[in-house]
Amino acid sequence: MKKYIAFFTIGVMGLFAQDTPKPRPIDLSFTVEPSANVPSGMPNVPQIRLTLRNNSPLEALAYVVVVGSVDQDGKKGPTRVTQYTKHALFDDQTPFQAGGVFQKTVSGFVDKAGRPLKAEPALDYVLFADGSEWGPDTLKQSREVKAILRGANTAALSLNKLLESQGAAAVERRIREAAKSCPGCGTTKGK
Repeated sequence: MKKYIAFFTIGVMGLFAQDTPKPRPIDLSFTVEPSANVPSGMPNVPQIRLTLRNNSPLEALAYVVVVGSVDQDGKKGPTRVTQYTKHALFDDQTPFQAGGVFQKTVSGFVDKAGRPLKAEPALDYVLFADGSEWGPDTLKQSREVKAILRGANTAALSLNKLLESQGAAAVERRIREAAKSCPGCGTTKGK
């Protein structure tokens, strides 16, 4: 009899136990502001200032935000994807540190009459430094994020190997040649 009572008690407790919601690892907030210095006769496309706060104990290497829009009648409008991918080869910014705040401004939307549309940004995907991921990844941008990081890692390893075998001058030549071989991918300075 005790066995059945214990089972019943545990079962009932399980029915009434509520899962506490997990905290969001990244919080997204935003403000919308009019553009500055808009030429006369041009629509004033609003600027959306995204603020992301990393609540997790891990640094984030990448995030994807989907910025949707809604017109005055509640009809869905255009959507834009904004992405940030961190790799030391790209820039010298610090990664999106645990507890840190990252801000980025993106253009909003206007309708055909030039009226601003309501912005609806949503955090869609986050890749953390330990390889863990968060978010629905509705547009499957995680594949692009990972491809960018794999490409950057491959380039960094190749340049490091060249540095060790042929020195800094060979690395500089390789970088300048690569920049010239990809028109529109960037420019070289100090020619």
